[in-house]
Amino acid sequence: SSDYAIHFGLDNTSNRLYTGGWSDGTGTKYQLYDSRDFSTADVAKGVTAHGWSNHADAGYLTALPSHNHDDRYYTEAESNSRFINVTGDTMSGSLDVNADIQANTFTQAAHGIPRNNLGAPTVTEMALFDNQFTPKTTLANNYDDLTDLTFWVQTTSSSAWTEITTFSDDQKRKFLRTNNSNIAIPNGVYKLRVEFVGKGYTFANAMYAYWSSNSHNTQVHVWKYNVNSSSWLQHTNSSATISSWPGHMYLPFGTIPWHETTTTSTGHFKSVRIEFTPTWSTGTYSDRVINLYGMQVWGGYPSGRRTPHYYDQNGRLNVTKELSVSDNIRTPLLYDSNDTSYYLDPASSSNLFSVSAQHFYGNLTGNASTATLAATATLAATATTANLIKVN
Repeated sequence: SSDYAIHFGLDNTSNRLYTGGWSDGTGTKYQLYDSRDFSTADVAKGVTAHGWSNHADAGYLTALPSHNHDDRYYTEAESNSRFINVTGDTMSGSLDVNADIQANTFTQAAHGIPRNNLGAPTVTEMALFDNQFTPKTTLANNYDDLTDLTFWVQTTSSSAWTEITTFSDDQKRKFLRTNNSNIAIPNGVYKLRVEFVGKGYTFANAMYAYWSSNSHNTQVHVWKYNVNSSSWLQHTNSSATISSWPGHMYLPFGTIPWHETTTTSTGHFKSVRIEFTPTWSTGTYSDRVINLYGMQVWGGYPSGRRTPHYYDQNGRLNVTKELSVSDNIRTPLLYDSNDTSYYLDPASSSNLFSVSAQHFYGNLTGNASTATLAATATLAATATTANLIKVN
């Protein structure tokens, strides 16, 4: 068979552009354009295609169009100063992020710059210094009047609010203090409110709750009550819903000056309300309630503590309620806190106002005029004793 070739290029003698074909060494070439030669000088200047003819009708660019390099465009230097380098960079200003930030490590820079807050601590401050952010609805703040905690339910969007009065005082104590109450949002209701009357004068800055939505979800909003205007004002209005099974609920909000007794101020509020608007599921667990095991309102004023017990300036541990110990208590001396002239020293002399016991062993000494001794007083050789001794 014959070989065949197609040619497209410049003639080596005339520098003209040709195309053609050859078969067995014989062929024809056709000149494409001959109004201009392609010279070596033209090729070197990069203008080989320019001189074929007038190409103005083809629309090639002859000048830069009108444009505006305003502040929508940045030079390289401006870009370097404005934008963060993803491989690592340093910022000198603040960064507000309305979403989650995740990192392997967060560290606090030792920058030597003082900072002040009252109800808006940094994460570092809140973690390290209990006094800055404390619960205002627990025994840590002497929040002990259970009538200051109420629960309200709205069955449908058009029904009236009614107070739930079936929760016992013990349920309320657990709700405020130990997060193991069995208080719940009844299944199918439209809304539920938890209302707190303030204790003294504090700031309300956040709500914490331990709860379980049990397949449902809910919106959560904060309201505040002003006595002067006799009105409830909505303080937060996020449409976000949350769910958990179980989980820790946290809702930070702007400062509410929370004053128990004020009646004339327009800027102070007697009560704080946490309002739940559930969306009830339709699945396997649709018949379940939403459990609210416990809840507290937290704030940054005044400086306080997070637990009911505390140490005073002398290192003495103070407990605001009864102390229950499941094992030994060891101490060399016990004093009556109301009258320290009464004390118990098991290894030495004691001074007690009245003693009642099944049996006495050993000597009984004192200054009392009455010593009533029962049938068993083993080795009680001397009983010139205290105000009253009873042995049953």
